[in-house]
Amino acid sequence: MQVKDVGEFGLIRRWERELAQDPEQVAQGIGDDAAVLDFPGGRQILATTDTLVESVHFDLAFTSPRQLGKKCMAVNLSDIAAMGGRARYALIALGLPGSTELAWLEDLYRGLQEEASRWSTWIVGGDTVRSPSGLVITVTVLGQVPQGRAVPRSGARPGDLVVVTGDLGGSAAGLASLTRSPSPVEPGVLEYVRRRQLEPIPRLAEGEIMAHHGASAMIDVSDGLASEVNHLARLSRVRVVVEEESIPMAPATRTLARVLEADALAWALNGGEDYELVSTVAPEQFAAMARAVRERTGTCLTVVGRVEAGAGCYLMKEGKRRRLEPTSYDHFLTTSGPSRTSP
Repeated sequence: MQVKDVGEFGLIRRWERELAQDPEQVAQGIGDDAAVLDFPGGRQILATTDTLVESVHFDLAFTSPRQLGKKCMAVNLSDIAAMGGRARYALIALGLPGSTELAWLEDLYRGLQEEASRWSTWIVGGDTVRSPSGLVITVTVLGQVPQGRAVPRSGARPGDLVVVTGDLGGSAAGLASLTRSPSPVEPGVLEYVRRRQLEPIPRLAEGEIMAHHGASAMIDVSDGLASEVNHLARLSRVRVVVEEESIPMAPATRTLARVLEADALAWALNGGEDYELVSTVAPEQFAAMARAVRERTGTCLTVVGRVEAGAGCYLMKEGKRRRLEPTSYDHFLTTSGPSRTSP
């Protein structure tokens, strides 16, 4: 059996079962957005890491070094957001071709530092090695959360609402605009979707507020809404039903889909890299949560579905259900096309 026979998510499930964990200090290990580690003084530490590889996760033909640095930091901060935590420290490991220009590398670090500073996160170390074939960037972020307050993927309960921050599909629209040369569109359309692709914003403030207001489960949208709700359903052992008409998409995303004759819904469900948050919450707690998030961050929360007893995920349209299966990128089962970061 080879890695390609089980795929990226199959590997993660094997590691969940087989890798040893310290039961006294590891409150949540492999399988969530970040590990949760118990520390003295009533605190828990969050730990997450992601690797981005040239030509797999990013294309230097349309990504500036500053944008790349910001994005590498943001995708890791998003994992801390999905746990309801606050980011504190980061470490950077780089694999660089020897021909890398120093000025280019300095711009990359400016982007990393800019995004980290925006969220009061300190870069405290890392490693640099020579890479024989392209740029490889690994960012590790440590955060913190009050004891017992980390929001897992496994806490959804029948009767909960499924809610998302912001809008979905914009990042995939941005990638399409960079690779497919669309016809002229209204001012601001390309600017919006390309910013969503090249400079995503981690929802750290929103995640912390949602955790405080009763989020029972949470995950960030790195691989598309379909993939994320399937993770929540599997780990929570529940059924998730998503209302197609309720999925929020920005006007710019819908406009570009029309221009390119693309499917905006497919971008939202499977495009990935939006780095919005998907959460579940009891109906009686939603209004207070949405109000607090809007007042303190300006971000809207949208109810996109509900949690039921059962298993699996379904997409509802005009009263009819169909199975909602993830078709997002898998590093080992997909052999070409743009990638998404791992959960």
